[in-house]
Amino acid sequence: MTDEEFDEDEEYDPEETRIPVKTILKALGLMGFVVTGMLIVNYFWQDPYLNMLGFMLVCVGSCLAGYKGKKRKKVKHVYSLFKCTSSACGIKELREFKEGDYVFKRGGLCWKCDDGSMEIAQIFSVELEDKDKIKISTPDASKRIEPPFP
Repeated sequence: MTDEEFDEDEEYDPEETRIPVKTILKALGLMGFVVTGMLIVNYFWQDPYLNMLGFMLVCVGSCLAGYKGKKRKKVKHVYSLFKCTSSACGIKELREFKEGDYVFKRGGLCWKCDDGSMEIAQIFSVELEDKDKIKISTPDASKRIEPPFP
């Protein structure tokens, strides 16, 4: 594995390593380009147009073999989970991570019970496909949500 392919969140299991069907079909297609081009060059050596066509197929096949495509980066978002320090309230609030956040940092008074203060209980990262699928409250927002986990 190269450094580009390494993901610290996933464990490498050699038994689960499979070659996708898409990769096999691409390889067969490339081999088809090159072999067809070589056959045309060998069998129609006298005809310059077919010879040129065969040479072009070999060139296209070899160029496509080196093409890797774009590597998509996984987008990770970091969040802070605030929790009320009052044992009676226990409300939790999820906010986007801000520079300077740390665990047990006080974030002001609890907006629900006004007895306890909000402090950061957890800081974690989540891999998201679409940022619009999750709504996070900000400290100055009027709407607040509770996280979907306990």
